[in-house]
Amino acid sequence: MRRPRGRLHGGSSRMKTGQPTPVNTKQGFTAARTLGQQKMDALNTAIAAERADRRKLNDMLTELYQDCLDWYNDACLMFKEDTPEGLLIRGILRRVSTKPDDETEGGEDGVPEK
Repeated sequence: MRRPRGRLHGGSSRMKTGQPTPVNTKQGFTAARTLGQQKMDALNTAIAAERADRRKLNDMLTELYQDCLDWYNDACLMFKEDTPEGLLIRGILRRVSTKPDDETEGGEDGVPEK
């Protein structure tokens, strides 16, 4: 039975002896490898910067969320439930508990007790 002779099966004498082809030279490979390494370094730098920016954004969002909770608590204390403002605040905004067991501080609806 005859074995196939092609590039995958050692058909090229240049591939067998390890000599470079006219297109694939050591200089070309070295240049391509260097360029690839530079691109990888640039990508890693961009990824690190993006992660740092994401951490900064998450910190800012956490601070904003806490500011909103503080505002809601202050507004609920300032505007009693039987006032138009108090009804508006309690009707539009609902406090969502951040505790794992879904317990809210304050009264039944999450509004701080007076």
